[in-house]
Amino acid sequence: MPVTPNHLLQRSLCKHCFVDENPARAGTSFYGKPVMHPRDLTADDVLLLPYGDTARAIRQKFERLYRARLVEI
Repeated sequence: MPVTPNHLLQRSLCKHCFVDENPARAGTSFYGKPVMHPRDLTADDVLLLPYGDTARAIRQKFERLYRARLVEI
């Protein structure tokens, strides 16, 4: 089943963290939420990409490198 923003809202699928490819930021916190490296995400994790026009390029890159399910917002 494709993951859409509406699906996420209906299912309340939300992991409260930030993701950053910079290894120095993994394990820190940002606005009180943990920061994870995307390599630590699993195929069960859903990552929201709220980056407007650049979300597609980020999604394509992350699809090649990481396992999370990705949603452009």
